[in-house]
Amino acid sequence: MGILRPAAECLCEDCKHRILTRGWKPDQLFPPDNDCQACMETAMRTAARYPEGIIPSSSLQKTGQLTPEQFRAKVIRHEAAHAAVAHLLGMDVTRIYVGDTREDPVELGSVDWKFTGELNIEALAEVSMAGWVSDRKWLAENGLDDETHLVSVSSESRADIGVVLGRGAGGATVDLGVQRAEENWSDYAPYINAVAEELTYFDGDLTPLVMRAVIGEVDDRRRRSSAPSTAQPPARPSAPTTNTAPISGGSVMSTLAEQARNALNIANEKADFVRGALQQAGLDIDDIIAQLAQVTTDAETVQQASGIYQQAKADLEKLQGLVNTAIDTTQQHAGVL
Repeated sequence: MGILRPAAECLCEDCKHRILTRGWKPDQLFPPDNDCQACMETAMRTAARYPEGIIPSSSLQKTGQLTPEQFRAKVIRHEAAHAAVAHLLGMDVTRIYVGDTREDPVELGSVDWKFTGELNIEALAEVSMAGWVSDRKWLAENGLDDETHLVSVSSESRADIGVVLGRGAGGATVDLGVQRAEENWSDYAPYINAVAEELTYFDGDLTPLVMRAVIGEVDDRRRRSSAPSTAQPPARPSAPTTNTAPISGGSVMSTLAEQARNALNIANEKADFVRGALQQAGLDIDDIIAQLAQVTTDAETVQQASGIYQQAKADLEKLQGLVNTAIDTTQQHAGVL
């Protein structure tokens, strides 16, 4: 489980409620906001009982510790939530990474993204707080949403809240980010879970290219499985830009459509080369595996190498599937332009 601050044991009910519902802000060290007399009095009484300065985590309701595997699964979906929501809100995700939480629970993960045009602080808040919303829902889904774990993930939310506050926004913007992530969760969840699955498969290091292909695959499945309906996807905040000149007129729109089709055709041509290269790489790996099988030795190193090549072949086949899905998706889009 994440680091549970001893201060959590001394929270008064009002401060506990505020932290559980609004997150643990970076400046809320202890007592929260440094001005809660009730928390201070509890801390002094508690510290008097433990002169060695170690306050055991015992006073909060608790169902049990998260195993290292559970903690890693929670962190992976937390980062997947940041990445998927950022992409869906029009941001350019450049990195998705989860460290070796099994060895170092402090080394969690990170998602980097770039903004297009002027920063939309409300979209940033939704992306930042999607991780905390994911944590709370993950705990509930796994029957672990007790006070200890909820306070712990609230404490872990400090960094994400700090991203929003660091841009000059206030607590109301953070609250809005939480509200929007909660409201849109049912729409976001299929994408988040798919990205989390791939992030797990690639052991915490997922390329943005694979993430975009996975999201495209989810879009494709939803299109195929859904009948015509009036249901609308979650409203995405507009991305302000310095170019405010309106585009109008049939000839201009036609030119833009033609440019888009040309760009998609070029992309698919390059993707065909990628697909061919992956197919050839798969054949070469088959040859390598066959050659290693002829080595009449029980050497562990040769067997290990063969196993690695077989895993590489499986990874290539999975990557080929993603490339095929991406090509199909762009072809469908080109057909409607």
